Amino acid sequence: MKIVKKMNKKIFALILVFSLFCESFAIGMSSQNYQIPWDSLNVGREEDLSSQNYKLEETVGQSASGISESENFKEWGGYQQIVGTTLRSQNWQFFHDEEKETPEVPAAQENFAPNNIAKGNALKLRITIKETGGVDISNLKLRLQYSTSSEFSWAEFVDEISCPNQKLWCYFDGGGEDNATITQKLLSDSDSNGTHNESGISTSSYTFLASSSAEFEFTIFNNGAPTGTTFYFRVYDTTNQEPVLTNNGTFTYPSLVVGESFLAFTIYGLPAGTTTEGVVTDYETSPISVYFENLPLNEPRNAAQRFEISVNGEGGYQLFVWQNQNLISASGAQIMPASSTNEYPVHWSLACPSDFYGCFGYHTGDDSLSDIGLGPARFAPNDSFAGFETQMKEIGFNPYPIFNEVFDIVFRIEVRTLQSAGSYQTQLTYVIVPTF
Repeated sequence: MKIVKKMNKKIFALILVFSLFCESFAIGMSSQNYQIPWDSLNVGREEDLSSQNYKLEETVGQSASGISESENFKEWGGYQQIVGTTLRSQNWQFFHDEEKETPEVPAAQENFAPNNIAKGNALKLRITIKETGGVDISNLKLRLQYSTSSEFSWAEFVDEISCPNQKLWCYFDGGGEDNATITQKLLSDSDSNGTHNESGISTSSYTFLASSSAEFEFTIFNNGAPTGTTFYFRVYDTTNQEPVLTNNGTFTYPSLVVGESFLAFTIYGLPAGTTTEGVVTDYETSPISVYFENLPLNEPRNAAQRFEISVNGEGGYQLFVWQNQNLISASGAQIMPASSTNEYPVHWSLACPSDFYGCFGYHTGDDSLSDIGLGPARFAPNDSFAGFETQMKEIGFNPYPIFNEVFDIVFRIEVRTLQSAGSYQTQLTYVIVPTF
């Protein structure tokens, strides 16, 4: 009986505090911030405290399950107010092919700063953003800041498309629509798809799911940033009006180095016996000459040169070749160019038909040219040859900045019984055209 009286006193105290009590029914207390449902205290069944925003402060002593009046149990209810952004940035990577919805040409490896980003270059930045507060965020819009300080002691927002405020970095109209969800993740730590961002002031209906790691994209343009300077980029949460810091200090902010516009083009000679593009060369070459000597009859012979190209122009480069004349001897006899053209190369047996006294042609090792004739891959088969012409013809192409791209050109010649003996000459000219 003494125990019962003690329980009644404590129950009466709870009634004074909550002004609610019923012995046989579960009763709840709720608000926008928390909800506390419980069973009859006399019965002493399980009790729940649940909310998206509450936290259990502490449990002391020996807790007695289901007996709220135990002297050894204490629970502090209420809500935990989350202040500021719960977003943090993680892995990142820059890409060159900004016109594609999903870029494929990296400017550098993941979490590495690309070098020599020239004026006029446009890039896509992919970056993973982690939600760390365990809450969904509706209508989230992110924008991008830049600085020359890795700690962002100062920061500017990236300017809008076409650079209306003439800032150093602006958004760019690339592949994918502003605020549309990306279709494919590229980064190693993302688990969901964020949005394309080509404006910092537009609105978005994107919902960021709690605890997810979403991959976002920003398309930017170098509007004359000073060369030799490292720029850092930081995501900004417009919902909470706060910058998105790196997660746990273990990640870095995206960065890149601005460089002068440049083009490097090198031609290498190759020794006889070089294996390339499906052939083994028969003659040695130098960077400035190709010399075929003692040609056998009715047997094709090969030689090759090698190209190495680097350019940081936004539009990459094109490499062309042309000849000033056919191969001509002192007596005026000619070795005819192969019958096929650059736009429509064919197998050597077709390029040098049986009624030709002799043939001279080429095969380029660049398997992805511009989209003309049979298409970009027209020289992809090893046995694909064209004749030299007096007009410039494309033998190399890359629509993006590229560093140390290497490929070969194979020269093929064949003479037959009716070809006049003699020494034949022509002049080949290479022309490389960068696009900055």
